[in-house]
Amino acid sequence: MKKPSYFQIFIDNREQFSLLSDAQAGQLIKALFAFAEDGTLPDFSDDQSLQIMFSFLRATINREFDNYGKRCEQNRKNAMARYATASETCEEEEKEEEKEEEEEKEEEDTLSPEKRESPRACAKNEENKTEGILKLYNRLCPDLPRANKLTKRRRNAIKKALRETDAQGFEDIFLRVSRSDFLCGRNGGWRADLDWILDGDHLVRIAEGSYDNPPPAVEAAVSSYDIDELEEINRLEYVV
Repeated sequence: MKKPSYFQIFIDNREQFSLLSDAQAGQLIKALFAFAEDGTLPDFSDDQSLQIMFSFLRATINREFDNYGKRCEQNRKNAMARYATASETCEEEEKEEEKEEEEEKEEEDTLSPEKRESPRACAKNEENKTEGILKLYNRLCPDLPRANKLTKRRRNAIKKALRETDAQGFEDIFLRVSRSDFLCGRNGGWRADLDWILDGDHLVRIAEGSYDNPPPAVEAAVSSYDIDELEEINRLEYVV
């Protein structure tokens, strides 16, 4: 059983300690340290008070050590579970990347030889596009958290989105975001960021206007009447 590097004596035990002499209290403390460290049991056969106090505190230490061992084991299991989840996520991302690479290769194979780019040129062009989207976001969405790094997750998300839209589509989306009070946090509280924009179906919902500001309320026009004109109209109606 894994043991902690400490044991506790509670304030509630002060009353029991106060019944002991200083010499007895010193012996008891030393005995508790020895027991907590290596399980050594003292010989208090000639002092019933110390026997009772040690027995009581020994049970408390054993419970603490037992609970500590259980917590350590549970923490170990939780860490293993998190590691397993992270590993599964990494495997899924790798599979997604492999699938994307296969799709890109299939698209390239359908091109005529004169339209095909070298792998290096194609990769360079793709990298330039993803970096361009990052810069476009920082330029058009100054109210949102700045995206300084093109992480692997962002790069993959941008590549995936570029299959559905182009740079102009991204520009329209970022402009909609910059005009949205909700997404820019102008109403207080939460703000979107690049990772949120690229996540899930948020791009589609932004493009569809789901986060646009509501139209301004139309105030009813207030008509003003000239009293003299109104009386003249009433007079003409009676004449007729």
